[in-house]
Amino acid sequence: MDKPPFPAYLDNSAISDYKRCPTLWQYGSLHKLTRAGKSVHLHAGACFATGLEATRRGFHEFGLSEEQALILGMHAVVVSYGDFEPEDRHAVKSCERIVFGLLEYFIQYGLGEDQLHPFQFSPDSFGIEFNFALPLPIENPSTGEPLLYTGRFDQLATYNGTLYGEDDKTAMQLGPSWAKQWELDAQFTGYSWAAREYGYSLAGFFVRGLSFLPSGYGHAQTIVYRAYWQIERWLDSTLEVIQRMIEDYSRDSYISVLDKSVCASYSGCKFHALCASQFPSRWLAQYEHNPWNPMERDSLNHQALIATLFPKASHVHH
Repeated sequence: MDKPPFPAYLDNSAISDYKRCPTLWQYGSLHKLTRAGKSVHLHAGACFATGLEATRRGFHEFGLSEEQALILGMHAVVVSYGDFEPEDRHAVKSCERIVFGLLEYFIQYGLGEDQLHPFQFSPDSFGIEFNFALPLPIENPSTGEPLLYTGRFDQLATYNGTLYGEDDKTAMQLGPSWAKQWELDAQFTGYSWAAREYGYSLAGFFVRGLSFLPSGYGHAQTIVYRAYWQIERWLDSTLEVIQRMIEDYSRDSYISVLDKSVCASYSGCKFHALCASQFPSRWLAQYEHNPWNPMERDSLNHQALIATLFPKASHVHH
């Protein structure tokens, strides 16, 4: 494979991949390879997030009633799910189950009752889907421009008058280990740094989980905290990791960890076939180019969807 330009942006997932296995980062983030076919877990999670965003925007930004906002969210799930057909063993994440999962979520966290409110920037602008792209003090080896650290979390929100972040996760099961995994997780430390760079000092981060069980759904919520020194430690560590990433790129040489903690974690590394072969190029037909860009996102036209669903409704901002 020819050596492509170094990515213009890095997010937590890319950096995490490099820390787990530099070869994983090489194939996934540098060459942008992905296994042919769409992952039901990623697709279902993205559709659920789309439904959450549409419901919240409908209620807070467009002044819909709770019932109307939920209808908007359900339609958003159906539109984004499209004609994707999961395998039988993944039927728990069918379009229908995602729609009912959305309803289950807002039964647990009612739109009009949830004490965690999206932060209001202006009368018609709220902290729903907080996106960021921040320059790092490291030059891109291909362009000489500053590298960008990018990300997105579900809400910049207030709780009892105090500012928090909030992010939603879908899972197959929840429990004590689910909550504990976020205590030192770099994702929320990076989110806290990004919010601080934009001038928002967070008291903590709400992490909410919804599990898709064969016979129902489960809920979990935890709050994680990041002190100033933890954020600074994360920044120093992240910059060091990126420098090593650039050194590997300059040499065009990447370590393959080749350990069960990486190669067999969860459902297994998607690049297992490449690392298991003496001639990886023979297996490239199993993969396709992934054009995903964290700086770009397909977004539903919520106003157009509202006009279609509620043509006679009068929308007054709350």
